[in-house]
Amino acid sequence: MERLQHWLDRIMHNYVLIVAAALIYFLIKVAIGYAVYRQSNRRLARIEQKIDKLYDDQNR
Repeated sequence: MERLQHWLDRIMHNYVLIVAAALIYFLIKVAIGYAVYRQSNRRLARIEQKIDKLYDDQNR
């Protein structure tokens, strides 16, 4: 019975490590995704400003 308990503890410990690694992995992916989103959003805002300026210049 003690061997079974030791084996279950070892498996549970492995699952905890796997879950922790998965959480860290996805948190890093979220951080990278957010950084890319912000960078893309800034670029699109600059492009939009340039288009608006060209449109305004053309309508004058």
